[in-house]
Amino acid sequence: FMPCDGAALALEDRTPGQELVKALRELTAAQEGRPMFVEIYGVRETGANAGIGVVDLRRAAVETAGCRERFDQREWIATGNEPSWRLEVTARDMVMSVLGGLSTQRVPHGGPQRSGNGVEYTSSDGTDLLVTIDERRCIDNQSGSLFAYVVEVRSEGRTYPGCAAHNPAMPAP
Repeated sequence: FMPCDGAALALEDRTPGQELVKALRELTAAQEGRPMFVEIYGVRETGANAGIGVVDLRRAAVETAGCRERFDQREWIATGNEPSWRLEVTARDMVMSVLGGLSTQRVPHGGPQRSGNGVEYTSSDGTDLLVTIDERRCIDNQSGSLFAYVVEVRSEGRTYPGCAAHNPAMPAP
């Protein structure tokens, strides 16, 4: 395992059902040496067995910017397919773009509101945009990438399902 900000570490998969090993096999098509970006929770081991014992896989992808991904001030990045769309949520606004759709929509929101296992964001200017993010495993139906969050965006009478990533530098929702 090669952390974004350090030297290689030994890694032990302690996830339920060895989810990390399965993701590596599926996403890299068992191609030896093909890199896979992961966000994990684990236990840092010290001493002779220095490394990480992974207990929870939060995100896994091969077609990603990985360590170069820039969240900047964004709290969430969400994407979906059919049609292809992208949503970015900052502390103040939401930016929704749909491939082949009308112009990018930027609307203010009133902050996250608790909703079941996740959060909701609603536009605060009367625009029809509602975002629901739940902490539940999500698999992108085109890339096979794994995410810790499912997202549903409702806008102008349409529903856009997809997966979301939370900025790892910000407190968990």
